[in-house]
Amino acid sequence: MGEKIAIEEELYEVVNAYNMQDVRVRSLKNDNVYSVNLLDFNNRMAILRIGSRKEDSVFPWVDDIRYETAIERKNIILPLLNRKPRSVDNVRKTADDNGLSIRSIYRWIDGYEKYGIYGLVPKLTGGKNRERVDRGTEKIMKDLIESEYLTELRKTRGEVYRLIQANCYRSGIKPPSKATFYRRTERIETSLLKQRIGKKAFEARYRVYGGAFPDGRFPLDCVLIDHHELDMVLVDEYTSEPLGRPWLSLGEDVFSRTVWGLNLGFNQPTADLDGLTIAMGCLKKSWYCERYRLHDWDVYGTPFLISFDNGRDFRARSVDRGCALNGINFHHRPPKEPHFGGIIERLFGTIEGQLIHNFSGSTFSNPLEKGDYDSYKKATLTMRELEKFLLNYITREYHLTVHSELKTSPLERWREGLEGDEQTGPIEPIEPEDAHRFRLDFLPFEERTISNSGIIFNYFSYYAPELELLERYEGGKNTHKKYIVKYDPSDLQYLYLYLQETNDYLILSCKDISRPISIYDVESAVRAKHKENRVINYATIMESILERQQQLQLKAVTDKTVRKELAATRRAQEIRQRMKEPIQSTRESGEQPKATYREDLAKRIRLPSDGDEII
Repeated sequence: MGEKIAIEEELYEVVNAYNMQDVRVRSLKNDNVYSVNLLDFNNRMAILRIGSRKEDSVFPWVDDIRYETAIERKNIILPLLNRKPRSVDNVRKTADDNGLSIRSIYRWIDGYEKYGIYGLVPKLTGGKNRERVDRGTEKIMKDLIESEYLTELRKTRGEVYRLIQANCYRSGIKPPSKATFYRRTERIETSLLKQRIGKKAFEARYRVYGGAFPDGRFPLDCVLIDHHELDMVLVDEYTSEPLGRPWLSLGEDVFSRTVWGLNLGFNQPTADLDGLTIAMGCLKKSWYCERYRLHDWDVYGTPFLISFDNGRDFRARSVDRGCALNGINFHHRPPKEPHFGGIIERLFGTIEGQLIHNFSGSTFSNPLEKGDYDSYKKATLTMRELEKFLLNYITREYHLTVHSELKTSPLERWREGLEGDEQTGPIEPIEPEDAHRFRLDFLPFEERTISNSGIIFNYFSYYAPELELLERYEGGKNTHKKYIVKYDPSDLQYLYLYLQETNDYLILSCKDISRPISIYDVESAVRAKHKENRVINYATIMESILERQQQLQLKAVTDKTVRKELAATRRAQEIRQRMKEPIQSTRESGEQPKATYREDLAKRIRLPSDGDEII
């Protein structure tokens, strides 16, 4: 652009040239812009490119590649141009020598004789992957696509097209059509789209995954465990006030796609909740079947392998140790490879779509589906009601419905797998012998030494008469030995000291705690006393916990977060009771706790003989 030409002895500057029939020129005399058709002028030689001495000078709207093609065509027909008269035989020979048709040769000769070198310039034709766009428009469109469309701001194509139009008009250039621009954006290399939609969304849309989670070979060969925050709001069972969205933890048998275990609550996923999910999966579901009158749910047993994602809770020491103590192999799915968890993610989606989204109080899966629907005002379901509906859906619908991949129902697949084949034979699920002990294996733990007052944990003293015998025996061999002490985060009334020699637990109780308190209550109380610069001991901690619980009860009337916290505490206590935890202490029931590993500890610990030295 910017070339100067003369039309009928008046000078113009070319602003834009789409082709010979559509040229925008600016008069150097009055600065007005005109649109002209240069082919309308009878004497083409009156139109000259100022500053060029070449007879066949290229016009500014012709790019270099097309101009070179025109020169090649001229060289092919040049012998025929100088031959008069030219015979058909000569034209045919020229066409054959260059691999062209006679028709093309005649068309080139006619074009050159009428318009000179411009008559040989290839036209900008449409067709697949090609548009009639000149260089100026092409540059503006390309620049704005890169600077405005391929960005994380994600401007719409309509917005970017309006910017292209404005820039073209400002430069005196004809803008491309909207269809041309849209086709250009659709042909953008997929690698460039990563700049616009982000790496995660790009890979979800365009990546061809090179692996997937392998199918199980038989029931309990592999179990997938994951968490999901359900798309619905629950209400308090006492006040009917909205609480918030619950969390669902699921364990799914890969071979049969049956639900192996689950846990439903308000607390976000923790290692302790993972242990509850694993415990429920390994144990028989008789308690749930009797309470909720469920259809057969005979899916249980210790799996060969458990597959976790890379969540922080799944990386906890307690989960690793619990699996190791019970002979369960485990592994974590590859990081940043969500498709390896696609099996269980689809199960969450099925539950959401077929059950959760049908309840009042659903938050739906995205804002477009939700619209103006007020989930908190419409919520009516309590945690107990949701659990009942969920378990009935799993046992009466999901387990009995033909799975699209298995071509049979999950429950039928489970039962067929247990029958085995010629190689495996019948498979019998193995249930943990001691459900309580199995649950303890997955509790979080710390290391502590035995002091004169017992085990000190979070400023509280824990004691059992057998500690004296244990301290006396171990003290003679190794003073200040550290023991693994397990605790239930929802109830610090009891600790569980692990006995390595017998692979059992010794139950320790705290006389200063008369009712269940959680480790979060204690930690909050300690932080509060630190701020007040007060002495921290069990008495001041209990005082602070009681004050906080009273305050929470008052705030629960108006504060949704507090109501949810109290509901989460009640839910944790309810689940603990289901797992028969804790065992009643001697001072409450007057009887020794009924646990096989608690009976006659002195007989199970090797006592020193008469020749041993006791310190």
